[in-house]
Amino acid sequence: DLVEAEAILNTAHLPLPLEAAFTNILQNLEVYRPYLPDALFCHMHQRRPTTRDVNPPGVKAGCVALVFTDIQGSTATWEACPEGMSEGLKVHNEVMRECLAEHGGYEVKTIGDAFMVAFEKSLQAVQFGLAVQEQLVYAPWPAGLLKLEPCKRM
Repeated sequence: DLVEAEAILNTAHLPLPLEAAFTNILQNLEVYRPYLPDALFCHMHQRRPTTRDVNPPGVKAGCVALVFTDIQGSTATWEACPEGMSEGLKVHNEVMRECLAEHGGYEVKTIGDAFMVAFEKSLQAVQFGLAVQEQLVYAPWPAGLLKLEPCKRM
């Protein structure tokens, strides 16, 4: 799956800082793989399901890939520009849900600006992460947000 994820990353059109961050994540996964639980890398047939497994509708029991998101610095951004952040959160959530649908994901829950989403395969999760990052870069953000340092375009 890491080889497939790397191939997808090479075809994505992300700003260099995001591409570097994803490359770093993939490299760390490869380096630390021997120290990480097998469940992080298992396939559907490698682990016996338990009664504690929770699966999205239509997904068979077994391993799922979970993705957690959060808007960096959102508390300070809410304080600096509440109207812009309110509108920006709508843009963010729309992008998240569109990409989620495109990549076969399931919205487990949201808390504030954070999402917990699940996928049947880890490759779907990686593709979703790349698509979300790319779409968020080009989303129609409120002008007030783009004036703030953490929100300026790269």
